[in-house]
Amino acid sequence: MLLNCGWSQDEAVQVVKSDEYDHLGYMAYVDGTTSEDEVDHVVAAKRAQSYHLNANYEAEALWYSKALAMNSDNAMYKLKYAQALLASGRCTEAVDWYNKYMNSAEGGTRTFVNSCEELPASMIFGVAEIKPVAGLNSEHLDFAPVPVDGGMVFTSSRSDYGAVKRTDKWTKDNFTNLYFVKKMDDGSFSEPTKLFGKINKKYHDGVATMNTGGNQMYFTRNNTKGKNNKGYIDLKIYEANKDNAYWKNMSEVNFNMEDYSTCHPTLSKDGNTMVFSSNRPGGMGGMDLWSTTKTGETWSEPVNLGREVNSSDNEVFPHVDKMGRLFFSSNGWAGAGGLDLFVCKAGDENWSAPENLGSIMNSDRDDFGIWVSDDGRYGYLSSNRQGSMGGDDIYTWTAEGPPPPASFDTEVMVVDAETGEVIEGANVKWAEMTTTSGVLMSENEKMTPNTGMLAMQVWNGRSYVFNVTKDGYEKKNTNAPVDVMIASDGAYKIPMKRIAMVSMNGTVTEAATGNMVGSANVEMTNLCDGTKELYRSDASGKFNFDTKCGCDYKMVATKNGYTISDKTIKGNCEPRNITIAMSTERRVVTVPTRTVSSVGQVIRVKDLYYDYDKSFIRPDAATRLDKVVSLMRQYPSMKIELGSHTDARGNDEYNRNLSQRRADSAVKYIISKGISSSRLSSRGYGETTITNECANGVNCNDRRHEENRRTEIRITSIDNGVQVIYDKDTF
Repeated sequence: MLLNCGWSQDEAVQVVKSDEYDHLGYMAYVDGTTSEDEVDHVVAAKRAQSYHLNANYEAEALWYSKALAMNSDNAMYKLKYAQALLASGRCTEAVDWYNKYMNSAEGGTRTFVNSCEELPASMIFGVAEIKPVAGLNSEHLDFAPVPVDGGMVFTSSRSDYGAVKRTDKWTKDNFTNLYFVKKMDDGSFSEPTKLFGKINKKYHDGVATMNTGGNQMYFTRNNTKGKNNKGYIDLKIYEANKDNAYWKNMSEVNFNMEDYSTCHPTLSKDGNTMVFSSNRPGGMGGMDLWSTTKTGETWSEPVNLGREVNSSDNEVFPHVDKMGRLFFSSNGWAGAGGLDLFVCKAGDENWSAPENLGSIMNSDRDDFGIWVSDDGRYGYLSSNRQGSMGGDDIYTWTAEGPPPPASFDTEVMVVDAETGEVIEGANVKWAEMTTTSGVLMSENEKMTPNTGMLAMQVWNGRSYVFNVTKDGYEKKNTNAPVDVMIASDGAYKIPMKRIAMVSMNGTVTEAATGNMVGSANVEMTNLCDGTKELYRSDASGKFNFDTKCGCDYKMVATKNGYTISDKTIKGNCEPRNITIAMSTERRVVTVPTRTVSSVGQVIRVKDLYYDYDKSFIRPDAATRLDKVVSLMRQYPSMKIELGSHTDARGNDEYNRNLSQRRADSAVKYIISKGISSSRLSSRGYGETTITNECANGVNCNDRRHEENRRTEIRITSIDNGVQVIYDKDTF
């Protein structure tokens, strides 16, 4: 495969960043003259990375073990060593080193394999037979097959007979070209021939996608303008048109970026959407998947597919099938080792979480470049698994037995547990999980219509967790595998128990005069379960609240200039008027400073700081983020942006990327506490909003710089009329 596209620019620069090895070559670095005595942990890590980029995972693991022996506290070495062990089939050791990494300061936010049990077979294809394509593979790299014109276009580094031989210093193999083979009546393939025309150039050409007519192609090629500002040649996507058997009119697509790689295009069935891989700015880390749509003769500004699809590592070789499912390879999500194949399905707004294609499709090596037929029953994939002829080979797969239905249409009905009557206007949240591994696939939320029936599409191999709320009813949490839902008579019923709620009228007055006290804060504590609600009296001193039958409540009224007053009310089931009288001594007391915020306003979270040049959540910062979690729970309709900032040290672009990682870390922490990801967004502001005098060139101590390494929250959405009230002094 095109290794200089499959890995991040930062990783590439890290390996070749020296005067002696500032070129395209990675294997040349490995074969350099550095003696064993001269190796320190930095050089050992560079050697390990060189082997990694050439898929020699055994050698990679060896050199990372040497690096760790010399620098045992380096968290990134632990991570890379674990990945190399897993890719080389040493799963038990890999899990141990993953745990060591997770226990380090930089761990804790990633997803890894946590057992060496065989990955379950994906329900997407059921059981499938996989075997190498007979007569097609060589002792070189053969990968990324695309069926077209009664045959197949694929990418290969096989010998270019009759031409001047050029060797890629990255791999010490030939540069890749695009080939075509015709499929014979007996299922075998003809002798491969290079595509006719000027499609194959001096360096790498490959990884193509075709329109349905087979006369328009998008493919990956090394930048013809030469080296970028880092000293190596990155990749771009080009377009070509076919005239009879010849490809011509090669031109760059309009969304390529200089100094970043853009590669691995795939087209939707209608040819109007392209998904590709790139390490351009704005991603989650490494190579990310992006999409663009065609308008006329140009493509739109690419959009990152988001953290639902992209990890902090590499997502490459995408393929969109006829059903609109997105297949791709990743080494950032939990898998069997190396690159694993995953699938996401499109939702109303976002892609579902990646689902591993399982132990049948994936090996402990690299598995990538999948192609799926229109009926989803057969296809091809690329792999360097055990038994391959020479590095990457092309395999065919065929699903066995009748195809399981991919999805079912069903209905969910919310009913009264006592009467069986449907409940209109119930708020239904559900999470879609994989049945075998419990991985979250998607989250949704809808309100039941007047029929009480909620139409749903459910998927084979999934389980559904429901959280249902409705005023006057107890919260209902339940889960059901898909086979239980579709086996239900008519609809899957969710019963809810009615709770007796009583509406109360409250009034805050002065004890001596009886005058109304406006703008007083009244905190109501349910003495049954400890839950709290905060109310505020209007100008006439009045407020309204609901109580649950059988539960006593404690009311605490506060206002600057008055003594704090409290009152306990009994939980009988009779509506009544409650008055809480405040002392007329007008003695100034210290009460929490309540601050009101609305959409667009920024809430500064005190002491939510980061270490210099780090993005992990410190224990003291976690305590502060817990207050944000509490506020999110208090206002369930509120959505926020977490904006992170850096100090002025370092360059602007680096600081922007660092602050984005910090904001992402804060978001992940809040999600881990049960807050839906749909309510959160993140943005890195870098050093654009320094809060003190410590700008560029100003000499400040670390304490003053730390004041700028902060995270703030901005309210982006909340129900109309709702104002956020919080304690400014303790937030």
